[in-house]
Amino acid sequence: MPEYVQLNKDSENIEVISTGNISAEDLKNSLESVMELRKTSGYRLVLYDTQYQLSMPNVKEYKAFIESLPSDMVVAVLVNYNGATRDIQHMGEAIAQRTPTAYKLFYEKEKALEWLEFMRHFTHRE
Repeated sequence: MPEYVQLNKDSENIEVISTGNISAEDLKNSLESVMELRKTSGYRLVLYDTQYQLSMPNVKEYKAFIESLPSDMVVAVLVNYNGATRDIQHMGEAIAQRTPTAYKLFYEKEKALEWLEFMRHFTHRE
């Protein structure tokens, strides 16, 4: 699987590192892993690093993925400015604006982590 999901106890978030060619099945599997970590940790914040992606699913599949995110999840997406999937990531952010999920793109990891820390005050642990 080109997506690796892990718990970051230092920053109290879940990290998804996504590389290569990503399929709709990869997104589904990663979300299942994130949901399992949410159950065990109570973390709602997700850093999704897409800097090394080469391709993403088609627009319809990606839209369905974005719309399936839990409403209480907070997602910071780290994007490579010159990356292959930058445009579809921007489209995903626009789709997410029409959902209750907090979802925002960043080009710098530090900024993404700062936003997640800020958003922590608007979430709660189970």
